[in-house]
Amino acid sequence: MKSVRRVCALIVLLAAAVTCVFSIVAKPVSAQNSSGVDYSEMSIDPVARGEGYSAVLYDNRNGLPTAEANAITETDEGFIWIGGYSGLVRYDGNTFERIDSTSGITSVVSLFVDSKGRLWIGTNDNGVAVMERGEIRRYDIDEGLRSSSVRCIVEDSMGTIYIASTLGINTIGSDMVLKQFDGKQVNNQYVDELRITDKDVIYGLTHDGAIFIIKDGEVTSFYGEGKLGVGEVNCILPDPDNEGYIYLGNSDSQIYYGLLDGELKNVKRITAKDYNTISSTDTESLKSIASIEKFGDQLWVCADNGIGIYDADGFHILQNIPLNNSIEHIMVDYEGNIWFTSSRQGIMKIVPDRFTNVFDKYGLNSTVVNSTCIYDGMLFIGSDTGLIIVDGKNVVNEYYVTFTNTNDRFRFYPNLVNMLDGCRIRSIVKDKDNRLWISTYSDRGLIMLDNKKVTRFDKDNALPSNKVRTVYVCQDGTAMVACSAVLY
Repeated sequence: MKSVRRVCALIVLLAAAVTCVFSIVAKPVSAQNSSGVDYSEMSIDPVARGEGYSAVLYDNRNGLPTAEANAITETDEGFIWIGGYSGLVRYDGNTFERIDSTSGITSVVSLFVDSKGRLWIGTNDNGVAVMERGEIRRYDIDEGLRSSSVRCIVEDSMGTIYIASTLGINTIGSDMVLKQFDGKQVNNQYVDELRITDKDVIYGLTHDGAIFIIKDGEVTSFYGEGKLGVGEVNCILPDPDNEGYIYLGNSDSQIYYGLLDGELKNVKRITAKDYNTISSTDTESLKSIASIEKFGDQLWVCADNGIGIYDADGFHILQNIPLNNSIEHIMVDYEGNIWFTSSRQGIMKIVPDRFTNVFDKYGLNSTVVNSTCIYDGMLFIGSDTGLIIVDGKNVVNEYYVTFTNTNDRFRFYPNLVNMLDGCRIRSIVKDKDNRLWISTYSDRGLIMLDNKKVTRFDKDNALPSNKVRTVYVCQDGTAMVACSAVLY
């Protein structure tokens, strides 16, 4: 029981009832995703001090018709679309609905929303489909698709759709005619990933770990497996802030960064030290990196066993989340919520919490907390080591009071915080007359605070004991005091 209490007391959580004093201010973070979703900010930074968040896992036990997810995206109407081996699922914020498999949409492995708001669906064995205003149009081998197994879809600024499959690349222009992309080095290649920059430069990754670049409709560079000297590459991300630079994640849980120009130049391995920290912790604690996304100044890493973030403070592994296996994709929806897919566990959503970790937010040392109360527009926290007051922005170290009894031996402590320093405070209660009652388990006894005037009660003036547990104030103003020895 003591251990549970100690753990719980390390974190003070404020529920919605006290949001009048505290509010979560999200750090603006730009966000874009390979599934076509592009929004300007997340609603929360999960590694920021004091920010609360909740992580919810959806699988076949709580609404999602499947226990796995291969892809996720969001259309302009606000629907979340999830692709899995069991088909395509639409989420409207309340319920999950599986799209009828008679539409030919089964075993979904990739999703993409284009500039016109159309949903493109890549399947494992039925080609690619595009959904527009509820109508579905499919392309397969009979229409000229190189392979029925579609792995990735992107769009350039001219509206041309690039479709990567297990046997090369196709394109679909504004006329909606399917064409075969003719690039000698990539024809018949199993293409796992395509990433496109705002300059219409396409970076591709094959299943064998080869990397290629497409510019102006042509393959301009091809780097065979192992040629770049960074191990077996699992995923790529062209740096949106530095043209020509690319992040490469490998199966050995390492990330490399450099200028891809004939060879990988200015190459370095990304570690926590590169993000202004003395910590040596980095992605080696993750296993087999599956995808990388850059949101503002944060680099997000999805891996086989967890999720990590590099930021200005170093490298962080997301803690206390239900998703811990085969995490492959990340997306930010229009409300700023963060979504993840797992090919074994389903999907997870991270949302802002209505709770704030007060100790983290204000940099306070952990201590046992017994009681809290909003008074005088501030939060009063009664702990085993004294009184803590915070005002929404700062810790209040000085709260000056006067004593109604000039003979009180504690009148030389006009600062209430100092007066209660080191005292065990068992409860803090505010009555209907806006008086604050502070019960201490010490020689300070019971303190009644009324408009910054203190009246103190102890065994020298009526109480049977200085060790006060709590107070209950009746409607008529009578205070019932629970002491260590008796109810008074």
